[in-house]
Amino acid sequence: MKINPLLLAAVGMVSAVAYAAPELKVTSVGQYIEIDNEYGKDKYTVHFANEVGLAYEDWTFGLLARKAWDVNKDEDSVHSSNHRLQFDAWRAFDGYKLGMRWRAQKDFDRLYLRGAYSQGMFSGWADVWYQFNNVNADDNYEMEIMPIAVTYGPFKIGYFFNNKDFLGDSNNREETEHQIRAYVNYKFENLATYAEFRYSLGREEKSVDVYDAGDYMKLEVGASYPVTENLTVKGYYAYEYGDKTKEAGEGKKRYGETCLGWTYTF
Repeated sequence: MKINPLLLAAVGMVSAVAYAAPELKVTSVGQYIEIDNEYGKDKYTVHFANEVGLAYEDWTFGLLARKAWDVNKDEDSVHSSNHRLQFDAWRAFDGYKLGMRWRAQKDFDRLYLRGAYSQGMFSGWADVWYQFNNVNADDNYEMEIMPIAVTYGPFKIGYFFNNKDFLGDSNNREETEHQIRAYVNYKFENLATYAEFRYSLGREEKSVDVYDAGDYMKLEVGASYPVTENLTVKGYYAYEYGDKTKEAGEGKKRYGETCLGWTYTF
């Protein structure tokens, strides 16, 4: 079944409907290409995505249609690997917002409940979701939460917690992780830049310590530049580093991610 044309058609249909309805406005359209690679392997995953932003009164919506290909340089092969269709909805209130997300991929579907707040120098957010696995695997629920972050000028630092648990299995398969995340945003005239650093305080899977404190880190740097009043180009590079403990099998992770895209706002 050819999924990619259907995903692209879905984005076009939403854009057309939005233009036809005076109450529902298209706020932005965009595209990006992302290339992922695990270092030491001549295998890459290439993602190509289309995005549409919409607004209705205090509601904002987002639609993403993404296709992926696996590229194996050793075998000279390219094949379609996965797709993603995603819908977001947010409702803004005074100082906080609530939302939901539906994400559909080949192997699973997810339903998210989302929230975020901002009060002066303090902020936070939470994503909680249920995953319907479309393969021979138990469903699971998961949460990613940053209960508090503190912002001072261009700097922000916060505490992050992740928890994942599977259903239908008597064995303990719970996964948890604690991180400190730090951010900095700086603008050079029209060029906006940012950096994000993640430092793991520890990760546990099946009651086994997978990463001790400092064994996993991630650095992401990115920038955006307005070519015109409405058109902005953007990109980022991310690098992940991880060394598993002896109890978890002593595996190394060296992973890179590069993304380039554009957004046109109305």
